[in-house]
Amino acid sequence: MIRRNGAQDWNNIHVTKRTALDDLIDIDNSTGNPQAPPFALLRQAATDLDRLIQQARAQGKRIRALGSGWALTDIAITDGWLVNTKLLNGCFDVASDLFETEYPETKRPYLVLAQCGISVNELNIFLEVTRTVGFGRALKTAGIGAGHTIGGATSGNTHGSAINFGAMPDFIVGLQVVTGNGKSLWIERA
Repeated sequence: MIRRNGAQDWNNIHVTKRTALDDLIDIDNSTGNPQAPPFALLRQAATDLDRLIQQARAQGKRIRALGSGWALTDIAITDGWLVNTKLLNGCFDVASDLFETEYPETKRPYLVLAQCGISVNELNIFLEVTRTVGFGRALKTAGIGAGHTIGGATSGNTHGSAINFGAMPDFIVGLQVVTGNGKSLWIERA
């Protein structure tokens, strides 16, 4: 679902960046069906985002995604439309029949599908509490502030790394990219 909040002044959570927006737009996982399966939520979110991108393009507006607004830089600054993705925070285990046969059996319990707006904290809670695989899991690195969205934390490469297991972007094995042309792309590692 898309909610337009109209023109307004906006600043990041640390109040280090400010801007006047043409529109602050909330997008969430509402489908009208509270029992909707995970892929229905993902399809609806992609459709809504795609429509927003098309509208921005048609109206000549700049459009940026907003997660938690924690970035100290101007990454979320625009004079156009700011799309709040924080409510796209679904997370799902991947069913065994969805794996390619070449994907190692030992890695399958650790793979989840998480939307861009889920916070590092929400993702870690899901990984720990959801024991459909028989045990709790956690991100290998999460940093001190767990309020970042996973989309922001990985695209900004925040929260550090370690020699033996890398940084947050290294944990991503696939991305859905909404293009604004009516077609999403799914990109995976080899």
